[in-house]
Amino acid sequence: MNLKIKSTVACFVVLLSQMSMAKSENPPPAMAWGEPVDGVQLGIAMTNTVFHIPSTAAVSLTLTNGSRRGIKCNTTHAEQFVILLLTNNSGMSYEIGPKPAPGTGVVRHVTIKPGSQRTETIPVRFDQNFNPGVYVLRATRQLEFFKGSPVYVSGPLTLRLTK
Repeated sequence: MNLKIKSTVACFVVLLSQMSMAKSENPPPAMAWGEPVDGVQLGIAMTNTVFHIPSTAAVSLTLTNGSRRGIKCNTTHAEQFVILLLTNNSGMSYEIGPKPAPGTGVVRHVTIKPGSQRTETIPVRFDQNFNPGVYVLRATRQLEFFKGSPVYVSGPLTLRLTK
């Protein structure tokens, strides 16, 4: 094998090993699913588990309909129906995500068919009021604002904030 090919192969091997090491240090978490309520389940995920302060990110919320009927989901100003709660090891909790916008009078619904999923993305910001440390993120989501509307709770997602 000539020297040019050997050095190209060596560089490729080093690059692959660096990529696999970086991947193993901070792999994206799996979906954190909550308990099903009437066959409907809420899960959350993020593309990363370590975030620098200050930074922005997005939380993916996925509703899975495991029931036998379609469920109606209000999609107008989804942030009015979602609470993202970040809790540190000391028990301090912070609501993160955008603040609910006033209603526009236009209400949009989608029906999540049995066996289907719907994913929403909510932007979040980890600003200067956060201390570095380990936090647990949970989401709650209502489909409608009416008495008796179930509240779905995700599973816990562990995050680390650094400066």
